[in-house]
Amino acid sequence: MKKGEKGEVKVALIVAICILVVALLIIFGVIAWQLFHTDKKEQQPQYVPQPVSNQIGNTTGGDELLVLEKLAKPFTYCTDPDCKIKEEDHLHFGDRIAYDPTKLKEGVTEASLAYTAFSLNTGSEVPSVTFDARTTDKITEWYVAGQENGHLILLAGTTTGNKLELKGSVGVINSAYEMNKICNIYGNGIGAESATALSLEKLNQLAGITTNLENKSVTYRDGSVVEYLFNYGNEADYSKSSTGNNRVEQVDPWTTQGQVIPTYITQYITSKSPLKVKSAYYGYSLANPKVTGNDARLAKIKLGLNKDIWLATIGMNADEKNVRYGPAGVAANNIVVSAIDLFSSDGIENVGSFPVRPVVTLVSNVNTGMVQKIME
Repeated sequence: MKKGEKGEVKVALIVAICILVVALLIIFGVIAWQLFHTDKKEQQPQYVPQPVSNQIGNTTGGDELLVLEKLAKPFTYCTDPDCKIKEEDHLHFGDRIAYDPTKLKEGVTEASLAYTAFSLNTGSEVPSVTFDARTTDKITEWYVAGQENGHLILLAGTTTGNKLELKGSVGVINSAYEMNKICNIYGNGIGAESATALSLEKLNQLAGITTNLENKSVTYRDGSVVEYLFNYGNEADYSKSSTGNNRVEQVDPWTTQGQVIPTYITQYITSKSPLKVKSAYYGYSLANPKVTGNDARLAKIKLGLNKDIWLATIGMNADEKNVRYGPAGVAANNIVVSAIDLFSSDGIENVGSFPVRPVVTLVSNVNTGMVQKIME
């Protein structure tokens, strides 16, 4: 072989070797890339829907409530009574909502679903009663009862299963507090901000009742006077005397317990020496057509439950003999009264045992990822 030919063979051999090395590097690179990404894929969890968070804050709950944020729609509350829109995010007064207080919002524990009322605060002879939203006091019916300051309000379709027993001056003083603490167990679900007991003021608003102590009037929505006024707005004088009608042994339960009289009671007391009060006792019937009329929406939220219930408002009644204090309530015949007598100024103490009805306030930015409208 000639010298020139030998040089050409060497060059060809070098080129072939270089091509082989490059090919091997490419092959090994591809294999390494596949092995690396296969391992990463096995390590990564499969994608699952995450709780709606950016719009509604961090929330937790059952798997069935975990939805993609892009699917959650903010609710629109419509006040048009003739509106025919039936979209899942379009709400009206009386719509039923699938709200579950046991599907806990973030930061809330199971313990928040129960509350125990003790005789120390109720004056009751029953040592204690535990209200539990998971078991004995489970409520599954919730209805839209309006909107307040951008918050949707839900009214329970029934009451607690257990009853709250209240007695005497202690029961009067702590009645509204205990009722609200009980109903607070229903304000721990996803979408809720808080929960309280139904009050006389809220019931009056729903029923279309207007009160005016100064004008001694309580009227229906059409302006007609309610059925029962019971000295409403009338003044009565009392003095500490052992004889006669104006006999007062205990002026009020708050003074008896060494507490300051709350402002919602002081409005009835015009003078304390001698004691002069305005009676604030009245009543009306939820069965009166002037309450619901032909309004099917009011009928849906079931204002009248045909059962005795407490209302979280303390009222008073005064006549020529006594000043009587107690929470408002609804009787089984659907008669609302502004005060059920638990304590009288003559020292007599009475007892009552009724359930309470919760009202839930939803967060201002509630959407379909938090609670759902039950489509009919």
